[in-house]
Amino acid sequence: YTMLYRLNEDLTEEPILRIDEGSDGQDCAYPGLVVYKKNLWVSFYSTYKKKSSIYIAKVPLALLEEHLQPTEKK
Repeated sequence: YTMLYRLNEDLTEEPILRIDEGSDGQDCAYPGLVVYKKNLWVSFYSTYKKKSSIYIAKVPLALLEEHLQPTEKK
């Protein structure tokens, strides 16, 4: 499946959103990301039921807003 992660300043990863709900655990790769008109557009390659395709997902930036804020330094 395809996931969005946040990379924190201390280089730890934080999972944010699973995008490809239809994947059956096979190959997923080659992501492309574009921000356009208050949306994050994510293209990716995935194999589902032994058929490979290219997909695109539209993620509203408002959904990601809390994850886009800088983390507080400890």
